[in-house]
Amino acid sequence: MDIKLKQNVLVLIISIGYQVFCSSAWQDIHTSFYWKIANYLMYVAIYFLAAYETAFMNFNKKRAIFFVVLTSLIIIGLLKGQTAAVMVFIYCALAINMSTRDLISAYLVALIIAILMVIVLCVAGILPSYTEAGLLAWGFRNPNALGFYLALIFLLGQTLVTHSNWIINIVAFILVLVVYLPLNDHTASLMIILGLVLGWCSSIFKYKIINICISTMPLFFTGLVFWIGHNYTNYAWMPRFNDFFTLRPMIWHFYFDNFPVTWLGTAIPDMKLIGFGAFDGAYAFYTITFGILFISTVVGALTWSLKKTLNSQNYYLTILLLVLTLAAVSENTPFIGFQSPLIPLAFLICYHTLSTKNESDGVLK
Repeated sequence: MDIKLKQNVLVLIISIGYQVFCSSAWQDIHTSFYWKIANYLMYVAIYFLAAYETAFMNFNKKRAIFFVVLTSLIIIGLLKGQTAAVMVFIYCALAINMSTRDLISAYLVALIIAILMVIVLCVAGILPSYTEAGLLAWGFRNPNALGFYLALIFLLGQTLVTHSNWIINIVAFILVLVVYLPLNDHTASLMIILGLVLGWCSSIFKYKIINICISTMPLFFTGLVFWIGHNYTNYAWMPRFNDFFTLRPMIWHFYFDNFPVTWLGTAIPDMKLIGFGAFDGAYAFYTITFGILFISTVVGALTWSLKKTLNSQNYYLTILLLVLTLAAVSENTPFIGFQSPLIPLAFLICYHTLSTKNESDGVLK
């Protein structure tokens, strides 16, 4: 790894690690505004680093076009007050100057360091072991956050190893036990199991019909969630899924029914209107709050990146993208820039595959 890569990888590790740490129970104990100021300044630094690398260190016309498009999306997000959108597109701007392997490694290292720091402070009694609701979270504000991070660590590690072996299997088994039993996180458990099983069965990705189904999943899920949100009360059988999906269909229906889908998003004044403030499901939440422009850009990038990883036979990269794409149906976390590499990775793959004649170049290097 040369100095150029060390520079952006290190910055990304610091940023992700800082935000994961600060989003733990630390956020409830240390409420000073200076923590937020440091976070915002970090994003400004990341953007200017991305601009510098794009203009002076890695300049080419296609990368410049990608950067201009991402900058336009960042400006729109700033004007609309959509902080989460701004943050994820800033990460994308930095990501297009990195290799895929460096991006994945940065997220992996940052997550491991941040989680260890939180757990150490929890063991030391500085951070609480349980949430206010009495749920075991080991220093985090929500057990599902830790569960997702542990599942993501497994998926990122498996992607870098690029093959299944007995060590991967044992790690998966241990993580499933930890995530499912003490944390009671079913979604994260399924993410680990699905990633492991797909790794065992990666030969199925060679079939054209499987490729088509996987590549179109982001489009399918966006349409499915939209349809459920608008048709929840039209079918007597649909409310039966509420218990299995933790009220998500009913919540989607409420928001789609009361907040119109617009090009640039509709602000929701009070997130506690229904479901105790829970509005989970990235395809629903971001379609309404960030609008058609955001969701169509992201879904387009996900669709293209899935297609290209399949074409180049980078199947473990496909698995990482696929599992996070599936998790986004019920969770918002896969679309949040510092918690998941899904969107920055998709844009990076789009850039690499559109800037080279050989679509396998740069996909996992």
